[in-house]
Amino acid sequence: MKTNSRIGFFGFNFLGSGLCNIISKPPSFEASILMIALKDKTKPRNLYINIFNFNKFNILHNPEINVVVPLIQ
Repeated sequence: MKTNSRIGFFGFNFLGSGLCNIISKPPSFEASILMIALKDKTKPRNLYINIFNFNKFNILHNPEINVVVPLIQ
């Protein structure tokens, strides 16, 4: 049985943006990013705004997310 990893992660600096780039490439494994928690609402981002979130509990309590990755400093 194949499982699609549905990822939520904290942080979108160097590591977070790198992880997005890897996952968005042609898939070597089944994964999708459902949500990214950020601290700074004013910092410009180069990704779809609808996956950004500013409340960490929205990731922690989301039953659709089955992998949580902490990528914060």
